[in-house]
Amino acid sequence: MVSRLFSWLYLYKNILLFDNIYTSFGLLKYVYNWYNIDIIINIKSMRRVIMVFGFLLFFIFSINQNKALSYYDCSSYGPFAYSDGTGYCKCSYGYVMSSNLLGGSYCVSIGQYCKDKYGYNATSDYLTNECKCISGYLFGKDMFGNTSCVSGDSLCRDSYGSNSKYDSSSDKCKCRPGYSFGDNMYGETKCVSNDTLCQNNYGYDSTYNSLLDKCECRYGHEFTLKTSGGLECESCSSKYGYYSSYNSSEKKM
Repeated sequence: MVSRLFSWLYLYKNILLFDNIYTSFGLLKYVYNWYNIDIIINIKSMRRVIMVFGFLLFFIFSINQNKALSYYDCSSYGPFAYSDGTGYCKCSYGYVMSSNLLGGSYCVSIGQYCKDKYGYNATSDYLTNECKCISGYLFGKDMFGNTSCVSGDSLCRDSYGSNSKYDSSSDKCKCRPGYSFGDNMYGETKCVSNDTLCQNNYGYDSTYNSLLDKCECRYGHEFTLKTSGGLECESCSSKYGYYSSYNSSEKKM
């Protein structure tokens, strides 16, 4: 009887010990799970903080490329840059924001800006701060197809031939002495010789009198009304027969 009682007491003690171990293990498992969840939460929070911080940095540095590195520091844009009082840099009067040799933003004179954009023969109008070409040059296309200041003579020759030139006083193309605007053999308006112009109007036997600035007929010819209308230079023999003669003093037959 006593031995059985001791056996029951021993079994009860073991049961209590096992229950305590199980309870302790459950507590440890709970603590581990709670700590692991806390670590996961902290990692996710840290990721969000890093993403937000990175976005703010990107936004700040991409607001404006002309934003000064510090509130009044505009030295990176050259000696003619100044702060406008709001943290942005501007160029002094007569200067514009352009690029330096390294490709960075820099304040350069308007005249230099125009030369960089339209070539050496470009300059600036200080009243309007706009680019223009120097005297004798006009905006046109260079050999690469870029807009630049090319000589007015070059533009006129391209349009009206080699005997044309640019008149800066009238800002127009004109023909050189001995040439006038007329149609060439292809029907294009060019600067053709005055003799050619007379021949186109009055036939092959007409010529140009530079002293009188008009067309005349060659020796032995006179202006004759054509059947189709208009005048042409016709020879005496063709008009009056083989035995007709030409009076050079009166310039008639």
